Formats: sequence, C-alpha cells, structure tokens
Amino acid sequence: MKKLLFIVLVISLTVSVFPFFLGVTGGKELGGKNRYILGAELGFYQNLLGLSVNVFYPLPGSEIDTFKNVNLSEIQLVEIDPYLLLVLNILTTKLYVGAAPILIANVGSGEVGLYSQEVFHAKVGIKSGTGIAFSLEAITTFNTQFLSTGIYTVNFGIGLAF
Repeated sequence: MKKLLFIVLVISLTVSVFPFFLGVTGGKELGGKNRYILGAELGFYQNLLGLSVNVFYPLPGSEIDTFKNVNLSEIQLVEIDPYLLLVLNILTTKLYVGAAPILIANVGSGEVGLYSQEVFHAKVGIKSGTGIAFSLEAITTFNTQFLSTGIYTVNFGIGLAF
C-alpha cells in the first residue's frame, strides 16, 4: 500500500510540475512510399524547452484500408524519435519545433539502434486543449547539411494533456 501511495504521489507531483501529453497519432507520408503511419507520443511541453518521444509504425501499403488490417502482434520494427523541442505556450495552445535522431527498435528482440548518422527528423506542430488535447504536426527528414529529403509526414493526434 505504501508503494502504491508513493507512486501516486510521484505521478501527481510530476503532473503538477511538468505539463505532459500522452496520446495516439495517425498520419500520412507525402512523398516517398506514401504510407499511413500509426503512433503514440509521450511529451513534456515546458515553456521554451520540451521533450517528446514519438513511436511510429508505418503501415504497409498506401490505401486507407490498411488501418483495418493492422495486427499489433505482427509488428516487428518501430521507429522511435526522441525530440528536443522549442515550445511557445499561449494559454492552452502549444506551438513547437524540434529535431530528433531516428531510432529503429526491433520489438521481438528489444534491440534499438540508430537508423543513420546522416539523417534526422524535424517537426513543427501545434497542440491545443487541456484534459483532452488535439495535435497537428508536420515532420520531414533532413540530412546533416540541413537539406530536406522531400518526404513529409502530416500527423493528427488526440490524447490526454495535463
């Protein structure tokens, strides 16, 4: 009972000190393979600086029906993007921009590795709402010379914001 009380206390303090977002996202690649993307996000959106970890699974195929055929037990590889963000808070709306290395995780073995030392993701987004929040993000891949690959992803999200 003491452990449970301690965990609840730590979570309560964390929520009151660090505003966070926990949600799901869905999106579409524009360019490249034109795949649909499913994902989840845990983000901490402070004033000025923030962190967000996005986990993505690109669906095979480019048709909207691919959402219906997702079997979570068959997922082998996921992409993990740990973003460092610059955040501007305006009332209950957060505008942000950030960059992240691209990590690939093998779900079965638990191995995580860097996709490439030459490319990274950059995103710009907006989150709005307290309690239930909505987000809209645009993501692209840059190389180390800050040149875009021309492949963009637009993501919509919904989640819990505190």
